[in-house]
Amino acid sequence: MDNNDNKQRKRNIRKNSARGMFYCVRPVLLMFALMFAAMFALVGYGIYKGDLNAQMLSSEAGTLEVYNFLLAKSYLADLMGYGASLIAGILIFVLKDRKNSDALREKNKFFSRFAAAVLTGVGMHLAVDIVLTMLSGLFDMSALLSEHNETMQAVYTGSLWSDMLLLGVLAPLTEEIFFRGLAFNRLREIMPEGVAVLVSGAFFGGLHSSSSVQMLYAIALGILLGWLYTKSENIIYPMLLHASFNLMNFVLVGDKINAFLETTVGMLCYYFAGVAALAGGIALIRKMEKPPLIPQDYNDGIVD
Repeated sequence: MDNNDNKQRKRNIRKNSARGMFYCVRPVLLMFALMFAAMFALVGYGIYKGDLNAQMLSSEAGTLEVYNFLLAKSYLADLMGYGASLIAGILIFVLKDRKNSDALREKNKFFSRFAAAVLTGVGMHLAVDIVLTMLSGLFDMSALLSEHNETMQAVYTGSLWSDMLLLGVLAPLTEEIFFRGLAFNRLREIMPEGVAVLVSGAFFGGLHSSSSVQMLYAIALGILLGWLYTKSENIIYPMLLHASFNLMNFVLVGDKINAFLETTVGMLCYYFAGVAALAGGIALIRKMEKPPLIPQDYNDGIVD
């Protein structure tokens, strides 16, 4: 596909904005459909095993019992949903798109890009904690922080290693394939790349809105992930950034660490590490030389 054909495709998509936006968001809709399918599969398994029955859904008490059943099996539901979504995402992202397959094999400057992704993920996590600590000292944020803490406690339902597998590996891999690899790539076909970064970041944050605090920092994280993807054109690095951010939840735990962070020296070290990691990661991302895109022939039924 030459440059003129690509421009004509963008014009055709813009002529029908509704179809164009559906074209952009349908990978994410597919991911959520697979997540819901996992929940329905668990309900079916519960009915098969006799723990549930179909008549429960016709009453409020029965619906509550089904909800409690799913809540107790939430880790298994997430594991099944993310697993199915990851497989589907890989099939769509790599096998259907030659550019993405080639990008995954890119080896040049891997170390500096790896460092940029990890430093930015770690620094972003620490920066969120620092900002929340500073704001809570200036304003009464008890209600917001209580809501956020309840949300986070609900997320971690399994053992340490199972939570690390789900939240530190499966969730980042799956979400990056669908949000950056598929949805973002489609968004920048129909709008300027910078705008696509902002839109995809807002979309990412909006779908992580279990609490107001989470939504706000998820928007900022989504923008960083989109920016890194545009600079590297390789989905591996947003995956690393996202995983580093999530895994920090499992690093800063333990009585000894908490006791150290409550001291003045510990707090200063924490603040310095957060600022240094985030600044260093962003500096490395800015220095990245954007690789040339490989022309490709998309055909998703939108353009004849």
